[in-house]
Amino acid sequence: MDRRILLKVLGAGAVSTGFGPSAWSESVLATSKSPVPETSHHHRTTKIIGVGGAGCNFIHSFGSSLVLHKFPSLTELVCVDLGMESMPSVDTVNETAVGCLPLKSISLARYGAGGRVNVARVAAIRNIDVLKAVVSGLKTAIVVAGLGGDTGSAVAPILARLARIADVATIAVVVMPFDFEGPRNGTGDAALRYLEREVDLVVPFSNQELGDSMGDGALLADIYSQQDQRITTWLQRLNLG
Repeated sequence: MDRRILLKVLGAGAVSTGFGPSAWSESVLATSKSPVPETSHHHRTTKIIGVGGAGCNFIHSFGSSLVLHKFPSLTELVCVDLGMESMPSVDTVNETAVGCLPLKSISLARYGAGGRVNVARVAAIRNIDVLKAVVSGLKTAIVVAGLGGDTGSAVAPILARLARIADVATIAVVVMPFDFEGPRNGTGDAALRYLEREVDLVVPFSNQELGDSMGDGALLADIYSQQDQRITTWLQRLNLG
């Protein structure tokens, strides 16, 4: 799918687009120890890739919903994180079935980044071939992440850059922090700017705006759950073919 055709198809909801220079080193991201074979364009498909805690939580919520039949082009759901308890070692990949789609969980390191964006970024670079394989042969990649923490802010732009190098139409659906999260807002804004340079479309969802609309008595868990539903509803508007 041509990127500009993609934007026309999406129409309303196109919040931000980017075709500018990369924020990441082309030499680092383009170097591969074991290049992934080219996949026929006829078989190119779509994946939804959750990055970090918020992204992976969405993937599990989406996978357990009853709407998967509305996404005929989806072939796989992917979780990418650091320090997942179910992952025994670095570079280990677990595959399970969720609904009618396979779910792949990838841990880039044994331990979490502890709020340090640079730690997550280094883990991504060390596992660059694993991330390349995630986007290899796709027609469209939908990257879902929370911005403001560590893994989502660091890894989502790198993953988007790899998809762009592979000529994959890429949509980033991102959740922005609450106002009370302080420094996370600056981290989230910086990550959003990086993503805008790498993807064809960025769609931000604001936790603060949603929380305000739900009222002072809303629980965080309810806000997060409602946010996942809002993202799912938005995705249903896509006609990815």
